[in-house]
Amino acid sequence: MTAKGMQNHQALDLSRNKTQGSIPQDTRIHSTRYTLESLASLEILDLSHNSLSGMIPKSMIKLSNLIYFNASFNSLNTSLKRWVKVSLPDTMAEVIVANLLEQESEHYSAKLESVSSIMVLPLECSVESPDQRIDMNDAPEKLKKIRVKLVSNLETAES
Repeated sequence: MTAKGMQNHQALDLSRNKTQGSIPQDTRIHSTRYTLESLASLEILDLSHNSLSGMIPKSMIKLSNLIYFNASFNSLNTSLKRWVKVSLPDTMAEVIVANLLEQESEHYSAKLESVSSIMVLPLECSVESPDQRIDMNDAPEKLKKIRVKLVSNLETAES
């Protein structure tokens, strides 16, 4: 186990650590306990080459600075795409509010709905089954519809 920059929670390498079971909700490093929530500024998390099983915890969506996540060579019950698709609806408002919108902002609900629709679009474009996947040529049209709906909602709210 290697902990680089833990004072800033930048990188955590738990690869080849012989960890078994589900992805841990917390870990101890040099007698200090860290939970997933306390690692909010984590940018790199490597859990590869262990014996992890089960699901990726939904709480990992709170790692909003995470740019690299490796859980390969484990026996997880889900793909990263599937995890994002399942976790996104439950935590979308929390992530968007924390990073993009303020709940008190004008037209919050309309803006949240639009941003949520935009965030779901890449998932729809990368579905594993080609029959269910949105063609990239259709994505701009879908974005236009999201924009039209937002403008309509804003105009309705102002009148």
